[in-house]
Amino acid sequence: EQNFQYMIPILKEVELSEQDFIHLKDYATQKRLEFLCTPFDLPSVDVLTRLGVNAYKIASADLTNLELLEYVAAKGKPMLVSTGMSYWEEIEKSVSLLKDKNVPFVLLHCRSAYPVWPREVNLRMINRLREFGHPVGYSGHDVGIIIPLVAASMGACIIEKHITLDKKMRGPDHKISLEPYELKRLVRDIRVADQAVGKSKRFLLRGEILNRELFAKSLLAANDISAGTRITREMIKVQGPSKGLSPSRIGDLIGKVVQRDLQEGDYFLEEDIDGPCSLDLCNSFRSRWGLICRFSDFREMAAHGPKVIEFHLAEKDFRLGFRPNGSCHQELIVHVPEYIGDRLLDLCSGSEEIRAESVKMVQKTIDLTRIMAPHFQGKPKVIVHPGAMSLSAKLSKERLRQALVQSLREIDGGGVEILLENLPPYPWYFGGQWKGNYFMDAHEIRSFCEESGIHICFDLSHAALYCNAKEKDLSDFILVVKPLI
Repeated sequence: EQNFQYMIPILKEVELSEQDFIHLKDYATQKRLEFLCTPFDLPSVDVLTRLGVNAYKIASADLTNLELLEYVAAKGKPMLVSTGMSYWEEIEKSVSLLKDKNVPFVLLHCRSAYPVWPREVNLRMINRLREFGHPVGYSGHDVGIIIPLVAASMGACIIEKHITLDKKMRGPDHKISLEPYELKRLVRDIRVADQAVGKSKRFLLRGEILNRELFAKSLLAANDISAGTRITREMIKVQGPSKGLSPSRIGDLIGKVVQRDLQEGDYFLEEDIDGPCSLDLCNSFRSRWGLICRFSDFREMAAHGPKVIEFHLAEKDFRLGFRPNGSCHQELIVHVPEYIGDRLLDLCSGSEEIRAESVKMVQKTIDLTRIMAPHFQGKPKVIVHPGAMSLSAKLSKERLRQALVQSLREIDGGGVEILLENLPPYPWYFGGQWKGNYFMDAHEIRSFCEESGIHICFDLSHAALYCNAKEKDLSDFILVVKPLI
């Protein structure tokens, strides 16, 4: 009774008229926020109905007020129902009523104490409430933002928190409420937590695949082995990197008769277990096809009969040089190195030094391509990654676009066709994940290319990674950029 008497004057001070609610709803609409309110009696439901709310919030105190629940359910709009201060049997009874009324509703796990301490929150109830077959959220009277973050990571689809302009204000709610800066932080961190939860499906990240190749082990020949020899354990050693058979296949390898000569340190391959496979690439594709190679394995790749050869250059290739042996019947593509020493090639860089260095590398590649071109068929193409990568900071798209335009103006592309490659959202460089900032979105790419008159090298995997990250349709992406390919 003393608590009740304490609350009455405070509630009277903050009581709002119907006209006040109209102003609040209009303001929320201007701010593109969904206006919600909790009715505590039937006349209040009527007020909210006149306001045209799209959903109704039911306070924990009214979970057992079946008349109110039934009256609100009759409106046919979604209901957000808090479950604080109620026993399980009471929750079951109210849920049964709402199901009978066939109204959409969300249950909010709640502890109606001000504040509720971490040991009392009992977030595992979120999982139990899901047994009713309806979405479940969390209505928190806890202090801070940690517990709502945990609730979000446990699958709470709605997070309700009180907010205040000053925690020192009079009233029971303010000390457990969030001030604006805390609310902003909570929303930001929930978005991060939501990404981190992921799905219960095991897959390897691109970085894991690269690190697996670097750090995992392979099965290698411990000594020279002649074709026709039966493999024993003593002939095998386990050593990195991961370029051959996985050590998990050692049992499959022992006892097999190798069909080829191996020198000490050669990798055992799948063919050493299953036998050699024939690779007839010429008759495997109906359209023009090509292979990516380095200067060192060009002849080996060309022997498969591709129509197109792409040299994916590294800085060291400029020192090795291209040594042709007569003319080739393939079309020529040369990919500009992505690394310049310990930096990324970046035609979009805000650093004039890095941008100029990148322009110089592209020009160097074009000059080399002109030397190679007479040995191949048709006009050669040069593929360039525009750049625009960062480790964390989000960069200005307009500034990146302007830098790319300037870089392309400074490049002499005579005798070759320059193609810009569409980029992935989270590339892997220098052993870590970076963030793409430009030349990923289909419309962004098309706009730039139509203005500059340049075409693209379409990387399907990059496009798929971008569409997955941004929840876009890959088919739509392809249709937008198709005229530029």
